[in-house]
Amino acid sequence: MELSVEDTVLDRLWRELFDQPLPLIGAGPVVRSILKKEGVTDIEIDQAIKREKKLQ
Repeated sequence: MELSVEDTVLDRLWRELFDQPLPLIGAGPVVRSILKKEGVTDIEIDQAIKREKKLQ
């Protein structure tokens, strides 16, 4: 199964923060909420998604 662009980016950010794979593939809003509590901004997430889309 291939990950969506958003899941790919969220997985990468999750791994950077928690040093483990994203446990909730397909649960973008939940993952975003947790990342934001850890200090990752919506702007950072959105910019990372835009960069990933350009690479694909």
